[in-house]
Amino acid sequence: MKKLLLFSSVFFCLFISLQAQEQTKRKEAGIVFYSLDNFGVVYRVGSDRALWRMQTLFLVGSSRNHVADSSEVHQGNNGVSVRFGREFRKEISEKLFLRYGADAFFSFQNNTYEFDDKSIDNYDQHTKTRIYAPGVAFVIGVNYELNDHLVCGFELLPSVSYQGGKGSQRSGNIENEYDISGFDYGISSGSALLSIVYKF
Repeated sequence: MKKLLLFSSVFFCLFISLQAQEQTKRKEAGIVFYSLDNFGVVYRVGSDRALWRMQTLFLVGSSRNHVADSSEVHQGNNGVSVRFGREFRKEISEKLFLRYGADAFFSFQNNTYEFDDKSIDNYDQHTKTRIYAPGVAFVIGVNYELNDHLVCGFELLPSVSYQGGKGSQRSGNIENEYDISGFDYGISSGSALLSIVYKF
């Protein structure tokens, strides 16, 4: 979590520095929806044709318990992602604009699974993973200006990211720890964002 806070601070300082260097004509702030059940906040600043963007997606976590006579299962996950990038806009019609650009991002995710065996075998299981993922996402989307201040947007974010982290697994009396590493790339339904922003 300390790495995430440090990375977020660097993103924010870089964002403020770049904003100060550019003559600001347009500012936007609003909310974004990711996979329709997760949300975050976005702030954009720049001109009508090119804007810096900073975005934090709060990945809404989950916690579930399943209780039976001989066992109990607990599953939980949570995480957060921050993004910083640049987008450009091209007018399609009076109220419709094409958006394209790129974001750098960093995300953190924590997952747990606990199986409490209450039978005579008492074969408990526990799995925990912590994953850090820096990456780059390409931005392609559209904005529709509802009025002088409200803008509705849609964007796709095909991305490339590296995943690294640690995991542990315990089955009965045997416990193993392992490293996590790998690459993710491509686009999916989870790579789509809806946004509602206020421009000022």
